Amino acid sequence: MLKEELYQQYLQWKKEKIAWSIEEIFGFPKVDCDVYENEDVLVSRLFYVIPDIFEVKLRVFIFYEENTFLKTKGDDLKLIHSELKIQ
Repeated sequence: MLKEELYQQYLQWKKEKIAWSIEEIFGFPKVDCDVYENEDVLVSRLFYVIPDIFEVKLRVFIFYEENTFLKTKGDDLKLIHSELKIQ
């Protein structure tokens, strides 16, 4: 999913109320979680959580960036794939 597609989903979720900019939503709290690892590859998810009050109830919009890294010599990581997904 492209950033612009994710942002359109966020705007629909906001139901036409005041929304954060695309740059601002990537500035919200993040949680980094490694979901898979072997001797060659590391898959990590960087979660973003955007809070909102709608009809006096707290709700959150959660999306993540899933990054796949190739392990190289010296324990360096090379990004080989990145994808945005909505939780």
